[in-house]
Amino acid sequence: MIEPSEIADPVQIKDALSDKRKAADTLKTIALLDSDRIDIILEAVRPLTVSGIKVAQTVMVTKKDIASPEGIDKAVSFAKETNPEAIIVKASISKLLSETLIEVLLQCRNR
Repeated sequence: MIEPSEIADPVQIKDALSDKRKAADTLKTIALLDSDRIDIILEAVRPLTVSGIKVAQTVMVTKKDIASPEGIDKAVSFAKETNPEAIIVKASISKLLSETLIEVLLQCRNR
């Protein structure tokens, strides 16, 4: 798992990994989108965020338990507009990220 925290281009990371693997189609890409800081993220690093969401099979909208309803809705809408094919999952900060990731990976595998 690689999470570039909106400072690296996920497309370049995926391309670099794909060059090293025979079965590049098996790569599962999950983009994390912080619903509590969605306005700041879109203002500061929109191009990298868009890039990451476009290549993702799943977008995990994080911090659903502390973000405002408007922030969650904005993050979900942005993810759906950017990649209508992606599975959108809302994740809680109080639930272990590893548990949520396992659920997401199982959804990706069955897709």
